Amino acid sequence: MDKQTTRKAAEIRAAVRALGTRGQGRRYPEALKRKVLTYLAGRRKAGRGLRTASAELGIPQRSITLWSISPRPLSSPKFVPVTVDATTAAEVPEPRLVVLGPIGVRIEGLDVAMLADLLRRLG
Repeated sequence: MDKQTTRKAAEIRAAVRALGTRGQGRRYPEALKRKVLTYLAGRRKAGRGLRTASAELGIPQRSITLWSISPRPLSSPKFVPVTVDATTAAEVPEPRLVVLGPIGVRIEGLDVAMLADLLRRLG
């Protein structure tokens, strides 16, 4: 292993140690996963495999395997500007309620005020 590869492995090991105890449900940061996959690609070019990279980095083989088969986002999600057309919003009808009773009674098409009035009259 050359000095640059040794240094990269040491940086990744230090980042993993800084995260604390790993276990089920404790995720690795995406940036670290990308570094590990880049490191793995370099080791494969040098004729080494997943087992060697896993041992050098102190990360389970299964984790690295899962990261390499699941798609990684190329960039972080970004907000997209949205405009709301006020004329469209005004055309949306007021929501109507549907009330289902315990013995199959169904009351449909009332707004909140009409339903409250009905329930007062029935009570």
